[in-house]
Order: sequence, then C-alpha cells, then structure tokens
Amino acid sequence: MGGVGKTTVEAHLIRDLEVGAAFESLLWVSVSQKPDMLDLLGQLYSQLKSVKLPTWVEGELDASQELRKAVKGVRALLILDDCWKTEHVRLLNCVDAEAGSSCVITTRIRNLANCEISCGLFSLQESLMLLLSSAGLDHLLDNPPAAAFEAVECCGRLPLALPIAGGMIRELEEVWEAELVRMLKAELSGELSFEKSIVNASLWCVEPSQRAGVEALFRCLGCFAEDETVPAAALELLAPFIGQQVAVASLSPRTVRKWLASLLKASLLAGSGAKGVSVHDLVRDVKVMRAEAEEGGMAGL
Repeated sequence: MGGVGKTTVEAHLIRDLEVGAAFESLLWVSVSQKPDMLDLLGQLYSQLKSVKLPTWVEGELDASQELRKAVKGVRALLILDDCWKTEHVRLLNCVDAEAGSSCVITTRIRNLANCEISCGLFSLQESLMLLLSSAGLDHLLDNPPAAAFEAVECCGRLPLALPIAGGMIRELEEVWEAELVRMLKAELSGELSFEKSIVNASLWCVEPSQRAGVEALFRCLGCFAEDETVPAAALELLAPFIGQQVAVASLSPRTVRKWLASLLKASLLAGSGAKGVSVHDLVRDVKVMRAEAEEGGMAGL
C-alpha cells in the first residue's frame, strides 16, 4: 500500500556508501501509473552516459535497445520507484545481470517481479515513536497518553500519515489530546480516501487567518512533477498567481514563505525552505484533487 515507506527505504539504500562502492553506476527513475516511458528511458541513458539519447531514437523500443547497449558490461544498481505494470518493468529493467548489476523495484502491486519483500505496517510502539517525535513530544514516549494510542490506529500506523498527525499535534498544542482523535475520526467517517481525509484534517489545524493562503499554495504545488524538489524561490515567483487565488492584490514572497513553513510544519511537505521541498505522491494526488475541485480545475492553475 502507499505510504508505508518503500521509497524511503530505496533512498537510504542508494545513498549507502557501502552500496555505492559496490557499483559503477547508480540509476534511479520514478515510474508512476501513467509514465512517459520515452522520457524515463532518456533519463536513465543520461544518468549512465551524461548525454542525451541519440537524435535518431524516436520510439520506446529503440530507446530501450540503445540503453541496453550502453549498460552492457556495466555493474549498475537500478532503482525503479513506484512501478504499476510489468510492461514498464520489462522496458526499463535494462541492467546487465552478468556484469553484477541489480534492479530494485518498489510497487503496490503483488507479484510484479521475483524475490518480493512485503513492507508491513509499523508496530504499535514504532507508530507511537513516529507520532510523538514528529510532534516534538519525545518526553511522552515512556508513558504515552491514551489519545496517542487512538491516533496511531486512526492513522492506520502508516509512516506517511503519522508525521502529518504529529504536525496536527504541534498546531493544536495544549488541546491536542482532546481534539486530535475527534478531528481524525470526523474526517475518516466520510467517503473520502484515507489520504485525502488525513490531509484535510491537517489543513483544518492551520491558523484560520492563514488557511486560505496555505491551501492555495498547497494546490499550486500539484503543478510540479512527482518526486521533484521544488526550490522555495520558484514558489515565490508564483506569488502573483497565488494572490489571485486568495484575492490578495499584492502578495509578498515573505508571505509565501510563511505559508510554506506552515505546510512543512504540518508534514505535508518534506525538505526545507533553504534546500527546497518535495511531496509524497499520495499527498500530491490530494493536491491535484483539490485543484480539480476548484473552478477551472487544473487548467485554471
């Protein structure tokens, strides 16, 4: 399922120094449900050769064959993140096993490849640790309050949802034990998806005077590609557009930074204002759904 930490595991794997020393080349693409396969093949070729595919390459099969020629004899580690279809794996899994290469795939689909390892949910103790540490309440780990136990179950013990709930605790402050579970259950009782319910509950915790702006910025982030790090400066350039969304005639970059800090505090974004922000694909899906619900839909963005 989504949000259990598959991509996080891959990121730790490919950044591990011992793993890196074992391979000549490290390759990574994020596939998703509806990928541009020619673009992904081009990305892998560029990562391997530091140049673009030859100009005569037009189709996916030509690109795949050219990539396989380039990787022949190279000891490479290939990461295929978020795969959904076997035909995508067949085209992208280009590495030369005889050269000592390996391919690691993350997917929500059973039996997509051999040697499958299932990522289970967190234990209760692990879930409490992530929830309370995300909220800055590590001192409660030895004796967690009843509300914390209820909250982790509301979140399904998902690593994606628990930090978001931790961000809600930071926003609610002294009243979180009385309010958090009630808010989570209220959102989860409807017909919305689990991810959308958790995100909605988190946005309701934003200070009311800032909520419209934070939500407008949140929707705008849906315009950026999955798994891309977006510089804060790029978001500042969108200030005039975001201002139109919230009927503010002159919106300063400083205000955009403030709203960005709210989204980071709520754990709806990863990263920082200094290094740029990124978003889990499930949370990005919620951004897109919220944008599509507005007048004009995504085209309006």
